Amino acid sequence: MSAPTLPKLEQHIYNAINPYRGDLQEQTILATASNITFLVKCSGGPNVEASGVSFTFVNVYDQDNSVGHRATVWLHTGPKDFKVVAGTTAVWRDTIMYDLNREVEKLVDNALEARYVVLP
Repeated sequence: MSAPTLPKLEQHIYNAINPYRGDLQEQTILATASNITFLVKCSGGPNVEASGVSFTFVNVYDQDNSVGHRATVWLHTGPKDFKVVAGTTAVWRDTIMYDLNREVEKLVDNALEARYVVLP
């Protein structure tokens, strides 16, 4: 399936996370990209540029052995000025996108719960 056409920020996020999707379905990655876009805009406002969002995917080491992976979504607001929008660490052999998707969903739920007493 070819990459979908999305708004520029959401497309940037989709392009960054899609290579790490493992066996997750495209709809899950699209939903995760949409949810990350929501979190980025909650943190940085509605006019955040795609160039202001970056991702890191790194191995985590214990002693000399790689024991897991860490994924982090960053919002850059100026030189040396950035904050974490979402992030998670997964144990080795787990697909980092499963854990990132779960963490992003929790953050979106928390943001919505803080805004609304009862969801419609």
